[in-house]
Amino acid sequence: MPSKYNYLFEVIHSVNTLVITDEAFDGAYISVTNNIEKIVAELKEKAPEEFKKNGFLIIYRDSQGIYDGWDDDKQKFISINQVTKENAVGYWLEHYF
Repeated sequence: MPSKYNYLFEVIHSVNTLVITDEAFDGAYISVTNNIEKIVAELKEKAPEEFKKNGFLIIYRDSQGIYDGWDDDKQKFISINQVTKENAVGYWLEHYF
């Protein structure tokens, strides 16, 4: 079963950021949280140049509307628990950099 999501590469607080939005609200798809490794791998194939940028962050909004992070180098989740992408990146920068 695939995941249903949207994504956008953008600069937030001067940081290159991949923003993934979970669109799986009906249970017919795997959530972004439960499929993040595969989703990031798919996006690396679609946009390899974006992943080569320095200071790159990956954040995602889950089906509850809460943003968290994914550290692809360490293959682990980053607890951010914010409701806007701007606050999510700001929190990550303040607490994890």
